[in-house]
Amino acid sequence: MPSANELLDLISVHHFYVAALETNLGYGISLPQEVIQAQSSSAQTREAMLGVLRWLGVLDLAIAPAMVRDQLYATKDRTSAEALLRYFVKKSSVSDLDRDKADCVLGFLCRDLRQHAAPAVNSYDSYQAIANAACEFKIEINRILAEVQLRELPVEHAQLLREYEFLYQELIDFRTFDQLMDCGILGRIHNLKRSFGTSFYQPEVLAVIGVFNGFFGKRFDDLFLEAARHIKSFAARVQQEGTSIMSRIDGEVRLKHLTELEEEEQILDKEYGRAREDFEKISTFKKAVDKRRAPLRFLIPPSLRGPFRTAQLVPSRTHGITLPLPLCPPRQTWKITSSNRLASRSAHSYELPTQKSALRCRCRSTVSR
Repeated sequence: MPSANELLDLISVHHFYVAALETNLGYGISLPQEVIQAQSSSAQTREAMLGVLRWLGVLDLAIAPAMVRDQLYATKDRTSAEALLRYFVKKSSVSDLDRDKADCVLGFLCRDLRQHAAPAVNSYDSYQAIANAACEFKIEINRILAEVQLRELPVEHAQLLREYEFLYQELIDFRTFDQLMDCGILGRIHNLKRSFGTSFYQPEVLAVIGVFNGFFGKRFDDLFLEAARHIKSFAARVQQEGTSIMSRIDGEVRLKHLTELEEEEQILDKEYGRAREDFEKISTFKKAVDKRRAPLRFLIPPSLRGPFRTAQLVPSRTHGITLPLPLCPPRQTWKITSSNRLASRSAHSYELPTQKSALRCRCRSTVSR
């Protein structure tokens, strides 16, 4: 015979799902007869619970992980979040859709716990800090799942949890968003969660994943926002210089593509599956901008390099380029000019002085006698 709390959890999840759908649809949804009867019935029968479960199965197909996340953060409803966690743990589904929705619930509960914790608890400057936070979060998960019967975590899955320490070390080494995207860490994190099977819903695993998700999300967002600002800053600057909107930045990337980027917050608000193309675009554009802005000093012949002071580039009368050029002899000025044949080239395209080209460098002394 199901307990009263079990049926209340199912009804709470049903209400949460219906509210999420109504928010997205913009109109109300009629409750099915089985749910109405379960709410009004004083007897907690197995038939009443099965009726609600059937409708939850239908709603599960209509509810996306992003809808769960958005509804939780919009309502700040911790009671619904706890009922959702118990629902997913009892269901123990191995489908990606259910696991991702449980992930969103974990993120909400973990963030809510951190908001009431001391600042030191929220510091992820070492993996030990993450492990300590996971221990605290596990206590809260055990409280939420107090009435749920759980089996012991298999040894192989306990060993698998150690992979998160290696992922942490890898994440803190990333300095740019394109590094994060190129290494394939997103796919590895997804596959690691899938490897747990039904053990994903064990308190030990939920605690580590919930805390790690918080660290990873902040690191991902910081690098993404930095890359987006870098790209937009570059696009605005070259437009101010009068560069054509159709100018090629690198390969197939044009200035037009950089100026048409969505707002960062809009991209981050999307579900990862829908935002992945935007993330890959940002990574590609970041590489193109970095390549375009590569320091000119790498194009100076080795024979001219040395421990010298930075000189000043003086623009020529026609098609001059004004950029700081490091590693030049003291009290001298580098003057770079280009012929009409190269006038159509980008202001950041150079050739070595040693090559037989129209671009030439000549040094004039500015030493006053």
